[in-house]
Amino acid sequence: LILIISCITSYGLILLNDGIYWDDWLIYFYLKEKDWQTLIAAFVDSGLPLMGFLHWGMGALPNFLFGYRIAAFLSLLGLSILIYLIAKKTLCVGEGESLWIALWATAYPAFQAAHTIILLPYLLFYFSFFAGVYFALQIEEKISQTKKFFLHALSVILFLIAFNFNSLLV
Repeated sequence: LILIISCITSYGLILLNDGIYWDDWLIYFYLKEKDWQTLIAAFVDSGLPLMGFLHWGMGALPNFLFGYRIAAFLSLLGLSILIYLIAKKTLCVGEGESLWIALWATAYPAFQAAHTIILLPYLLFYFSFFAGVYFALQIEEKISQTKKFFLHALSVILFLIAFNFNSLLV
């Protein structure tokens, strides 16, 4: 509950913002004009095809700007919850410290630009990384081999998606 309140107070205004910023304009007009071919080609040519398809999927929404804002907010909320669960699961810190780590991660200043169209893929890749870590940690639980295989495959897929965020490779 504390993490949800923290995310709402930190990022709730994202949902009310309908502004277009920085490099968003180019993508915004591709989406508004439904120029899918140029949109996909721009990202494929720059070596980031997954980003192009992500923008294409978001652009298919009736109110794509609000869709971007919802996706950003839910990713930030999910990140804070995942960070809390990962910190708690590793047993390196207690529950109180896990909460503080998640709250600090939620307030990370770089996320203040997370509502922009151009940066949403990076936020989703970042979320995919932490989701991959969480599912990889679940493999240690006493569960069936089938569930372990499924969790292992899911974590690998999430890591492969996350590594489209190039700074995670460093």
